[in-house]
Amino acid sequence: MRLTERIRQLFRSELIRHTLIMAVSQGVRLGIQAGYFVIIARTLGVEGYGLFMGLLSLAGAAAPFATWGSEHLLVKTVSRDRTCFRDRMGSSVLLSLFSGLLLTLLCYIIGKLTLPASTSGLIIGLILIAELVGKSVHTQSYNAFLAVDDIRTCAILSNLVSFKNLVAALILLLIAGQGHTLILWTVLYTASTLLAAGLSLWVVSRRIEAPRFAIAPLKQYEFREGFYFSINQSASSLNANLDKTMLASMGSLEGTGIYAAAYRLIEISCVPIRAIMSASYAKFYKHGAEGVRSGVQFALKVLKLSAGYALLMTLILPLVAPIVPIILGQEYSNAVDAMRWLAPMVLLLGLRFPAADLISGLGRQGLRSTIQVFVAGVNFVLNLFWIPLFSWKGAAWATLISDGLQTIAVWAMIWFLIRAQQRREA
Repeated sequence: MRLTERIRQLFRSELIRHTLIMAVSQGVRLGIQAGYFVIIARTLGVEGYGLFMGLLSLAGAAAPFATWGSEHLLVKTVSRDRTCFRDRMGSSVLLSLFSGLLLTLLCYIIGKLTLPASTSGLIIGLILIAELVGKSVHTQSYNAFLAVDDIRTCAILSNLVSFKNLVAALILLLIAGQGHTLILWTVLYTASTLLAAGLSLWVVSRRIEAPRFAIAPLKQYEFREGFYFSINQSASSLNANLDKTMLASMGSLEGTGIYAAAYRLIEISCVPIRAIMSASYAKFYKHGAEGVRSGVQFALKVLKLSAGYALLMTLILPLVAPIVPIILGQEYSNAVDAMRWLAPMVLLLGLRFPAADLISGLGRQGLRSTIQVFVAGVNFVLNLFWIPLFSWKGAAWATLISDGLQTIAVWAMIWFLIRAQQRREA
């Protein structure tokens, strides 16, 4: 078969087409985020930007519980039964509004107790509303299009938040004066976030179906499964950010900067893998509903794509690492070694996510969350002992060991589920 024909066959695959759409979308989002970051960091100054990021971190810790996992249940149920969309979408949005407002109040109290006394309560409240209410509603809209397999609209909505941030930052740059810059930015940020949430809901109503805003009777197991999704997201976020926080407090700021820069570049190289994850996510629920055998067959198909790219990138990253100080400056010269140490993270992610998403697709989210929490605990303990001794190298070792342990655990769980299915059939 000629090469051109093979390429044509490759692009006939729906998974490949959807992956390319999401990869381009995420690449565009990275560019938008870079412009937004430069404007805000320079306009707000060190202290203003530090306070803003501190509030985002506070909200980020609570964000997985603002939706109570309902966005994942939306994908799960609608991907299997399209007729339930109106009720599911409506109840998910209402749950996000209720949980988001409740968490906003709780985090506001925490913020007033922990942040400097001079911090404006208006700033705290507005940012929390934007992150825990506005973004939660937008998340529901994004997942609504995942549920109906409309990847093109998903790609557009995924960039909406970054684009509105850039527009708000440009407005700030034009109208900011000598004082009250942070308050002005907070108002612009919150207004643009709520506007994006409303716009995304309007797009859902136009392109899919208008949600029916009524509290649908959710079964008890669904609240429990939603909690598992929230725990998994929270533990995943903790696992990804814990090492950098501990490096800053237990190691050196120089080591933190080196490690964080290398880690960020590794994350950028993972963009195509995350595009595959987004493109295949709803399909795991469809195949999972058909049983373990169908789910495993689809997971192995996805694995060939994700692991193939991951292996190639793991080999390339150590070779291109010397360009880091050319791009970021000579003070980041040690990030070359850090990037080489962290390169296997790409391979581990490419190997891990098909099995992890399959576990969710099979309705075993509790098992996935248990593994994630356990791995986060291992990561914390390893960082606790190794960072004081080895600085960023200790953090890198802890990351690789915890990621490797998680990869082994999820595939081991798939093996046990296959064996259990075989015993039932026998």
